[in-house]
This record gives sequence, structure tokens and C-alpha cells, in this order.
Amino acid sequence: MQARAFSRTVAALLIGSVAAFAEEVPQPLANPLPDAIPKGDLVVAVVPFVRAPKTVDPAKPAGTNDAYARIQYLMPIPDGSGRLAFNDLRGFLYVTDTSGRDPVVYLDLNARDVGFYNAAYPNETGLLGFAFHPQFADEGQPGYGKFYTAFTAVREFPRCAADTSSPTSLVAGYSPSRQTRCVRAIRCRSRSCG
Repeated sequence: MQARAFSRTVAALLIGSVAAFAEEVPQPLANPLPDAIPKGDLVVAVVPFVRAPKTVDPAKPAGTNDAYARIQYLMPIPDGSGRLAFNDLRGFLYVTDTSGRDPVVYLDLNARDVGFYNAAYPNETGLLGFAFHPQFADEGQPGYGKFYTAFTAVREFPRCAADTSSPTSLVAGYSPSRQTRCVRAIRCRSRSCG
């Protein structure tokens, strides 16, 4: 008898709880911003700044768009000079400045003996990025003038990769003497790599 009374009490509580939650169904807002957003003093505009030189892809596999240049990143060179660096997937690292001076090629991976390769998937491979050593501007320090690049290379590039089955991703370091040193080869395990 007590078990039956207990079961009825639990059932009543559950039914009551479900009914209470069923009544609290949220409704969509008619206007999520009922008040006008006040305007401030900040003005945003798009103005011409700098244009990368036109570059071309070494191949045009299906799905490749015909971009003027394949710009990835723009960042300040950390030496207080006001210079900016930006990369093109097609193998170029350019330098300009905050006034928008015409870009100058600082590094051309196509002309260096590093096995640079961006023909398989021009939208996704090539000079993928770059970074400056934290001591880049500190003369006399081990990192003075050093920067690094991440790029796609053919596997037969002997200094960094031994497997010739597919392209690989490399990280290379550069010093003021412009000597290239392979820092790390990362084996490409994706079927989309070639």
C-alpha cells in the first residue's frame, strides 16, 4: 500500500514538473535591438593602401581561382622601423611600410634552393606564413635579424625531407647572412597532398 502511494506521489510530482516546464517555452524576440545604437566619433573607411605585384600560379588544377596575388598575412617588422611584411602563397615575402610604399621583394622562395612547391593546390599550398624571432631587433643577440617561414616543398628536397612520395610542409629559418636552414619537416599524411 505504501509503495503504491509513493509511486502516485512521484508520478504527480513528475507530471507537475513537466507541466511547469512546458509552460516556460521561450519565445523569439520581436526586435533584438529595441533601441537605436548611438553613433560615436569612430569612423571606419576603406582606403587604398598598397597593392601586391601580380603573380601567377605555376599550374591551374580544377578549382583554382585566378587571383591577382595570393596574400596571406601582413604584419609589422618588430624593429621600430615602421616597415611591414606580407607574403604571397606563390613564394614571395614583400616589405612595404606604413605609408604604403611600393612593395619590394625581400625573399623569393622560387629562386632559392629549398624545393619550394605550390603547383598541386595553388589556393592552399606555397608560402603559408612567416614569423620574426623575438630578438629580431636586438643586435648582438642570437635571434638578431632572424625570421622563419612555413612553406610547401617537394619531398625530394634533400636537406629536409627524405621521402619523395608527396609534398611536405617545411619550416625554414633565415639569418642576416641569408643562409637558409631547415628547422623542421612535417610529413604530409593527407591524400589531398598529392
